[in-house]
Amino acid sequence: MSDQTFDFGLDPGESFDLWDDYVIDPYEPHIMTVLGPIEPGELPPTNCRATIAMLRDASAQDWVESQEHQAQALAEMEEALAVGIGALIDLNGPMHGRNPALLRSIAENTSVTVIPATGPHPGLTHEQAMHQMMLEANVEIEEGLMQAGAISVSITDSLLEAAFDARSVTGLPMAIDVGHLGLRSALKRLQHLKISAAGIIFSGIDPLAEAAHHAVFEAGGFLLFDGLVGDRSLDVEMGKAITRLVQSGNGESLLIGYNPQLRSEWLSYGGGPGWPYLVEQFPLLLLEDGLSALDVKTILVDNPNRAFVIHRPRSAFDVE
Repeated sequence: MSDQTFDFGLDPGESFDLWDDYVIDPYEPHIMTVLGPIEPGELPPTNCRATIAMLRDASAQDWVESQEHQAQALAEMEEALAVGIGALIDLNGPMHGRNPALLRSIAENTSVTVIPATGPHPGLTHEQAMHQMMLEANVEIEEGLMQAGAISVSITDSLLEAAFDARSVTGLPMAIDVGHLGLRSALKRLQHLKISAAGIIFSGIDPLAEAAHHAVFEAGGFLLFDGLVGDRSLDVEMGKAITRLVQSGNGESLLIGYNPQLRSEWLSYGGGPGWPYLVEQFPLLLLEDGLSALDVKTILVDNPNRAFVIHRPRSAFDVE
């Protein structure tokens, strides 16, 4: 081996790594990914509801965890990336099945940006749950694997108020699944708790609940249409609802996600239509209904770059 050295024109301490000196102030607006913070505006076309590290067993409906799934997830991500999906939001918090170690391993081996979520841990008190979510937002999820980029919670969760308390300190974006209660009842519950819907991302949306949609917009919230089934003939109503809302001037408050959770729905397992459906097929419904390519870009790119920005209050304190 030669002892010869080469001068690459670098000053002492410099390297070719573009990220060496790139530090984002945590108190400045940013988006938190599994691999660290990025600037607002850097998210590419985004699937705002994707289960990455876990799948459901078709018969038992239990979560399937397997390191062998990593290869399939990476292959599915390559399929998504090939058609333009560059980011995935994994809103699976502690209550909904989460494998941080596998999620980190997957994120380290793909060019797709992944945003992880925290949420209420089952069996904790209000104070304990709030503290744990703050810890996962400000310090780490499971021994330094990552920091959370969002809070994910159900409107029926008994620790909903703890999630809001954690949000007020951390500035994390919050996604609320309205579930069987529906959007109108979810808004009433927030009103009862004297909690503003401003900035909240509501998921599990009924495409026909138009009055409730507009109530969210008036409050300054976002609607995440994540109920796509992966079949254009069955997703027509969802497409028409999104078109109506864009044409009524609310396009900047809409997000979409396609979340196939069975092996039979993933291309990498030999099924379909897989994550590419979100940009390969579903937008065709929107274009056929009269939306423009710019409208679709707003939903897939611009809106996630606003909805998932962390605005940490200067008064936020660190959790040790």
